[in-house]
Amino acid sequence: LYRMRFTLGADVLAALTSAHLYVAGLGYAVVTIDGAPLNTLTTAPWTNNARVVGFSTYNITAALSTRSGATEGMSHESTHEMAIELGHGWRDLKAFPVRDPADAKRFGQFERTVRAKLVATLADGSKRTITHTGDGTWSAAKGPTTYDSV
Repeated sequence: LYRMRFTLGADVLAALTSAHLYVAGLGYAVVTIDGAPLNTLTTAPWTNNARVVGFSTYNITAALSTRSGATEGMSHESTHEMAIELGHGWRDLKAFPVRDPADAKRFGQFERTVRAKLVATLADGSKRTITHTGDGTWSAAKGPTTYDSV
């Protein structure tokens, strides 16, 4: 279970025209924003992960436009929590081989993982990365799913 919390400032909220979340996870991934599911297991992409890992794109503009966490009298910020739960996949393996030759020091095995990136498009057409799984703000722990299968 991967989880993170982020806050959008008033400047981003005022100029936000769209926000898209890109998620690629080994095994099926269930994604939630503020506790509301964005998908179910039946809508997640599936591959055998041998050569390709599929990804999903979610338009979460409406979810980010709400002002949860805004405090009366303070700047209007929007605080949200994102969670991604991965299952074990049909092979129930503990690790997958690293296939990126540029990452030679990690060649061998690594734990199951997810890659996610949240990108906001602003009124001037610019794009801003709000968060991504490599930015140090995500936490991970064992989740409640102990088995899944195609």
